Amino acid sequence: MRRVLEEVRSAAAPPKYLKRLAVKNASHTFILQTDEIDWIGAAGNYVELHVGRETHLIRERLSHLEQKLDPEKFARVHRSTIVRVERIKTLHPLFNGDYLIVLHTGAKLNASRIYQEKLLSLLTE
Repeated sequence: MRRVLEEVRSAAAPPKYLKRLAVKNASHTFILQTDEIDWIGAAGNYVELHVGRETHLIRERLSHLEQKLDPEKFARVHRSTIVRVERIKTLHPLFNGDYLIVLHTGAKLNASRIYQEKLLSLLTE
């Protein structure tokens, strides 16, 4: 009976997504709120967290981090890029079906056409 109750509770509970990340540098570790992230880029077994004009490197695969982020706030737009949807300022269609994304910071990112449908649905919610 107890196991059944636990299964019902876990099925009804909303998924938990990362709200913060521990970022280590040479001298210390600091906490970065995921709401501060503009976009995330793959760098081998690492990811680059772009926050304003700063870039922080953490050891994590992009695909693993993507699973831990809220899919209503972050969208995969390219095989090597995840963007925080609310940071998108404009989308410019390109000749091949891809998009050029311009963020509020002025950063320009490529969005592959295979991720286009999900991105557009998030932007129109």
